[in-house]
Amino acid sequence: MSSGEESPVAIIVSLLAEESLLSEQIGYGIEEEGVPFRTHASHEDDPTVAAHEAACDSALRIGVGIMEEKIVLHHQRLPRNEPLFAVVDPSKSVARAIGTNAARLAKRTPLKPIET
Repeated sequence: MSSGEESPVAIIVSLLAEESLLSEQIGYGIEEEGVPFRTHASHEDDPTVAAHEAACDSALRIGVGIMEEKIVLHHQRLPRNEPLFAVVDPSKSVARAIGTNAARLAKRTPLKPIET
């Protein structure tokens, strides 16, 4: 699910023990926009903190934190507790849209609306 280690758009922080359907959908959304990314596991139990830490580690300053019941899209320049998106109980289509928006944020193109 990873591609391009030189300039990752988002470090998708999987807080689950293994890849999930949601993290897969986020990856598809990023890939569809043609932006490189990578994934890693986190020891954080708060997806907002994990997403912000991922953004701080990302070359493009964008991070995504994933839990089974919550997805957070963050940018390094935003305050730690104020992510761009935080969605509770996301569907597959919402997860994919968040991935798309992570990539669009990197490309500085208009974001897709997130329907929750």
